[in-house]
Amino acid sequence: MPTTNQAVEAISARVGFPIERCRSVAVKLTEAGSIPAGGPHRPPEIKLIHFLDILIGSSLDVPLRAIPAEVARYRELGEPGFDTPNMPASVKAKYATVGTRLNYFFILPNELADVQIDIVQNWREVSIYGSDSITRFREPGALHSHWADPHHRRAVTIPGRAIAAAIDDLFGE
Repeated sequence: MPTTNQAVEAISARVGFPIERCRSVAVKLTEAGSIPAGGPHRPPEIKLIHFLDILIGSSLDVPLRAIPAEVARYRELGEPGFDTPNMPASVKAKYATVGTRLNYFFILPNELADVQIDIVQNWREVSIYGSDSITRFREPGALHSHWADPHHRRAVTIPGRAIAAAIDDLFGE
């Protein structure tokens, strides 16, 4: 299993985020208990879900103290029609969240290479652009086809190929 430092280096090298920001995000997520802390004489080993947390956290334009809460909120964004408070569990299971969709891509990295991921900064939204589709993940009850802010949409765009390369560096095929 890769360590947190290896994940930080892979994200910085492949995706292009500043390594200092990635390290600070990883420290905040570790302090919050979102990613493992390791032990005496044992570096922390991470899984794909922890890699995703560091990646999302590094792309957000929020103060470091807010990173753990914001990463959790972004991972729970859902597809159109996703309205958690009012859904029975059987229906809710049929809707994908950002976390479940990105985990799907991690299982099938060849499909990740053909997408582009936008992480919107003005409001909570993650858009995944495929070759023939766009899937927008927003908060429950939000209108997925409408901007939530009257100003410019600010987003960090991450090519799927960069994420696939970082995953390959860390976890192999």
